[in-house]
Amino acid sequence: ENAEKGFTLLPEGKHLMRCKASAYKVVNGNDAIELQLEVVPGEPCEHQSCRDTLFFSDKAIGRVLLVCAALGMDDKWLGSVEPENDACVRQLVGRLAIVTIEHSKPDAKGRVWANPAYAGYHVAHKGSIDEMKAAREAGAEANHQAGGAPNYGEIPF
Repeated sequence: ENAEKGFTLLPEGKHLMRCKASAYKVVNGNDAIELQLEVVPGEPCEHQSCRDTLFFSDKAIGRVLLVCAALGMDDKWLGSVEPENDACVRQLVGRLAIVTIEHSKPDAKGRVWANPAYAGYHVAHKGSIDEMKAAREAGAEANHQAGGAPNYGEIPF
């Protein structure tokens, strides 16, 4: 949505992101937590951000558990999460995850959004971060050897 205002759209692929903010809201009668995610400093696309909404419905609760587990929430928290409890929701702020970003199809006005993939959250630990960076570098090198510039923003990981 901010691309219209001159902001760069977060590229598709995997990004090391931190939960910058979280808030409770109700959408179409369903409890939800809105996450504001930001690429960490030192990473390609640092400080770029996107939002995600976790819905507490019977159909979507599995995704809530996947996302919160990837953000490092323990079983005790996962078993007792209360989206309307501000203290509970604030515990997500500051946590890291590797997040796979996809672009939406253009809407009627031609706008495109960068959104986390449905199952696009992974635990961020030294091994998974190193693996993500190695895949990114290998993809950039392969693109460069094929005659392209090593444009890290165009690599699909």
